[in-house]
Amino acid sequence: MGKRDRVLAWLRLARLIPLAGPTAYLPMGVLALAYGVLPSVFTVAMGLVVRTLTAGPVARISPAEILSRAGTDLKIGFAALVLQQALTPLQEAVAVLAARRIDRHTLADVLRTALRSPLEHVEDERAVDAVAEVSDAFVRNAPTPGVAAAALPQLAGRYLQLVSAVVLVAVTISVGVAVLLLIGAVILRYGQRGSLDKFAAERAKLAGARRRMNYIEMLGIEPRAAKEIRVLNLLPWLRQRYDREVEGYLVPLWRRRRAVLFRPFLVYTGIGFLIAVTAFVLLGQGFEPAQGVVFLAVAIQAILVPLRFGTYFPECDMQTQYGMQCQSTIAEFRASVGRPVARPEPGARPTAAAVEPGALHAIRFREVRFGYGRRGAEVLRGLDFELPAGRSTALVGVNGAGKTTVVKLLSGLYAPTGGRITVDGRDLAGLDPAGWRREVAVIFQNSVRFDLTLRENLLLGAAHRPVDLDAMHAALARASATDIADRLPHGLDTVLSPEYTRGTGLSGGQWQRIALARAFYAVGQGATVLVLDEPTAQLDVRAEVDFYERFLELTEGLTTLVISHRFSTVRRADRIAVLSEGRIGESGSHDELLDADGTYASMFRVQRERFTAALGRGDDR
Repeated sequence: MGKRDRVLAWLRLARLIPLAGPTAYLPMGVLALAYGVLPSVFTVAMGLVVRTLTAGPVARISPAEILSRAGTDLKIGFAALVLQQALTPLQEAVAVLAARRIDRHTLADVLRTALRSPLEHVEDERAVDAVAEVSDAFVRNAPTPGVAAAALPQLAGRYLQLVSAVVLVAVTISVGVAVLLLIGAVILRYGQRGSLDKFAAERAKLAGARRRMNYIEMLGIEPRAAKEIRVLNLLPWLRQRYDREVEGYLVPLWRRRRAVLFRPFLVYTGIGFLIAVTAFVLLGQGFEPAQGVVFLAVAIQAILVPLRFGTYFPECDMQTQYGMQCQSTIAEFRASVGRPVARPEPGARPTAAAVEPGALHAIRFREVRFGYGRRGAEVLRGLDFELPAGRSTALVGVNGAGKTTVVKLLSGLYAPTGGRITVDGRDLAGLDPAGWRREVAVIFQNSVRFDLTLRENLLLGAAHRPVDLDAMHAALARASATDIADRLPHGLDTVLSPEYTRGTGLSGGQWQRIALARAFYAVGQGATVLVLDEPTAQLDVRAEVDFYERFLELTEGLTTLVISHRFSTVRRADRIAVLSEGRIGESGSHDELLDADGTYASMFRVQRERFTAALGRGDDR
């Protein structure tokens, strides 16, 4: 990080302080002022006490006489000392309050950035490393931007101590010695923070190695991987792999630490020693007995303050350095996810068109091309495909043909690299993304299992709408999941995870029915486009048959896209399209495609033979 970048980083950090609110940053400023001035007040007061007591006979002096001679100065010094001790925990408490307020804004900004960015950018390796670093800071209680901003007033208090001490040296010794100490303190501080800055930069370069190490660590302790780890007897392998990852991270880190910290430490220690010796020599040469003990006491204590700038300040150095590093990582994340895309991100236009809520939508893929990553091969190569309004369309194809990619493009998670997708004749890229996604109810092949209550799992289907319990129960019924809710110990308020109190686990098939219910809840709240990606993959035979028999009823009045390897599902769709080599190879009804004797007919026969072999009978259609 260059000097200009470092200055800008400090300024960005300072601009975070107002986010703490006046009830936090005003006390922080007052406490920093007190922190900077009180040590000098104590030093001067104690010096005056010594002068007063040594001005007369000191043998067998009584406490009452001490108070009589130097009572005022002693009270001031005692008050300064007590205030320093009393204000320290208050300063820490205010700093924690400020840090939490600032970090709340910071996290909200990161979430907004992530959710408004193209998915391809969020999945980029640089973005993943950045998110892992930021998450690590917040989860593991490492310095965050809020912690760093809250530590700035404490750092300012340290510099105020320096200024106070330099002024005392100028008054008690000479301006020359004061200037020498000031220059020395700046040099020591530059070396100390410069080394820390270099080490932080070197540590940041190992973000990928640190992420791999943390992943293996969490893999060994998180409950979700426990079954496979035990069944496969992976503990010895995990231990070896973790040792290798730790070594791959710590060995280069220690090597770089020695390079940027040890040698500079020797150099700046020597500089500090020379400055101290020079200052005390000048003090000895300029000292006159007539100046008294107070002069000597104040001067020595004042000289020691600048020399402390050669050490780390425990209350603010690590906090500001690594908090700034976290803030820079957030800036890198913004930069990595905010770079231009091949086509405009949906809704990126200043005048994004509104989506008519509740209307049936006709969707058309027009010569759509798309590939993952900058150099990834194209998955879709001129896809021309239509979803008629209010009708059901099935999409089939071999694994890797791009079926789920079609779902991601339709949902607006990715933008096509070529061609366009239209909704009722309007380019999807020009529609308001939030409005469009409210119109689409999607079940992905691997739906997220949210560790939330059943009520919240359903609510996520239409979180923008008020809670509708009747619609939730209707959605559960449509997904044949009412029995799941009835068996839960706390009904809709049961957390769907055994890792929590009052929680319980679900099977894969039960989770799939909950995902279906979430999609149907979205439909009940106004979504008119239903997208089902392998909706029965984890259902048992009975639930799967029930879904097949009710498919037309479930999709009635919706623009539906269903993706499935089960031909008993897709055969009930109004139209079936076969995706092959990035294009639609053939399309038509189930009977039309069988009569055409093409790819669909071949795939259907293979699956039919598998089932007839198991059942001992068959049905040609």
